[in-house]
Amino acid sequence: TGKVRLKIETRYPYDGEVQVHLLCGSAAGIFLKVRKPLWCKAFQARVNGNAATYAERENYICFPFPLKVGDFLNLNFEMPIRIVKSESVNPAVNTFHAFVKGPIVLCADSKDIDLAKNYSFEIDDKGNVIYRRIGDGVYCLKQKDGSELEMKEYKSVGKDYYAPRDISVWLKSK
Repeated sequence: TGKVRLKIETRYPYDGEVQVHLLCGSAAGIFLKVRKPLWCKAFQARVNGNAATYAERENYICFPFPLKVGDFLNLNFEMPIRIVKSESVNPAVNTFHAFVKGPIVLCADSKDIDLAKNYSFEIDDKGNVIYRRIGDGVYCLKQKDGSELEMKEYKSVGKDYYAPRDISVWLKSK
C-alpha cells in the first residue's frame, strides 16, 4: 500500500507536452498535484483523451478526482516566445531584450545577425513574440519591418571551434 509508479514521457524542456501513465497505485486512486512553472501562462490537461478539470493553487495544478491504475494524463504547458526586458534584471538598463521559450533562453549568433543593431519585434495580443519554428531549436522572430531574425536555443549557438564568433542573449531594442 502507498506505492505509486508513474511512467512519464516528455521532451521537456524543449516542448511542453508531458504524458503520465499511472502504472501502480491504490485501488482507490491517487490525487495528483503537478507543479506549474512560473513562466507558464496557459495550460491544458486531458485524462484518457478527455478534457480534465483542475484547480490552480500556489503554483500547483490540482486534479479534484483520483487517477486510477491505467489512466493516461496528457499535460500541455504552452511555451510561446516571451520577451524579458533588461530593466527586470537591472533597473538602470532599459534598452535590451532577451527572448525565452518556456524555460529555454534564446540566443543570437553574430554569424547570422548584427549584434549591434537595434531590433523591434511584432507582438501578438497576449504580449508574445510572433515567430515560426524553422528547425530543432531554431526560430525566426518577426520584426515590425516584416523581416525575420533567427534565434536559437542557447545550447546550440556559437559552438564552432574553427570559426569563433560572438553570441548574445540580450539584443538592443527600439
